[in-house]
Amino acid sequence: MTRGIPNTNQARPDPDARRRRALWGLVRSILVLVVLIALGVWIALRSRPPRVIEVVPATALYDNYRPVEATEVFRPDDTFFVSVKLSDFRPEMELSARWKYQDRPITETTLNTDYAGEGYAGFSLINDNPPWPVGNYSVEIVYGNEVLAAQLFA
Repeated sequence: MTRGIPNTNQARPDPDARRRRALWGLVRSILVLVVLIALGVWIALRSRPPRVIEVVPATALYDNYRPVEATEVFRPDDTFFVSVKLSDFRPEMELSARWKYQDRPITETTLNTDYAGEGYAGFSLINDNPPWPVGNYSVEIVYGNEVLAAQLFA
């Protein structure tokens, strides 16, 4: 019995083959790491809310939802328009405008658009029973349960 005595008749692995296997293992590990990092970044970006850059009450909105004429004071028979400049927006995001009078809710209107990225969105509120009462109004731009921005007007 020759325990513990190495067999010198076995072929030794080729050093170049060992290096190639080690290099291939390193490359695979780096690729897996890069894929995991990319997946983490993608998930983080998908879960991030849109950013509201500005909210502008206006007398009307252009087709691209930019304000025709900014205003902070509406007449009693006006429709309220709000232009919202957004970034990081995706169509599947549920964005809404919560309209208030004297800090009491009036209604909430939702944004329906196919636009994505950075640009403008528009909201409007028509009074079905004019005139609007004189006082302080506000609009909050809401994503989920989070108020992203608010603007006061009269």
